[in-house]
Amino acid sequence: MAATDRRRRGATLLEVVVALVILAVAGVALLALVGDTAQALDAQLGRDALGRRAAAAMEATALRTRPELIDLVGRRRADAVDLNVAQLAPALFEIAVTDTATGAVLLRTTLYRPEAPRDSTS
Repeated sequence: MAATDRRRRGATLLEVVVALVILAVAGVALLALVGDTAQALDAQLGRDALGRRAAAAMEATALRTRPELIDLVGRRRADAVDLNVAQLAPALFEIAVTDTATGAVLLRTTLYRPEAPRDSTS
């Protein structure tokens, strides 16, 4: 009977060791998942902040008058984004906001700004 008890105790010990190994593997997998989630969240927050900066730069540019847009023609940096203004026609301007680091276009629009009517009282 003593040999049977010893075998049973050995089997129980083996079951406990296997259970601990399974628990350790699951814990490592969970830690990796939490780390990946935190990294993805940080990246998303960075993209969100970049999008807000791009929207602010686009809004500030879209509110400008025709003479102000003509003065802005070209490329310039505006708060971690690049602002590209091109005059396509006398009254048509293309505005593109790009990521300074990658050069990827974040926002693009075309603005129509006609010349101010001339005073015809002569």
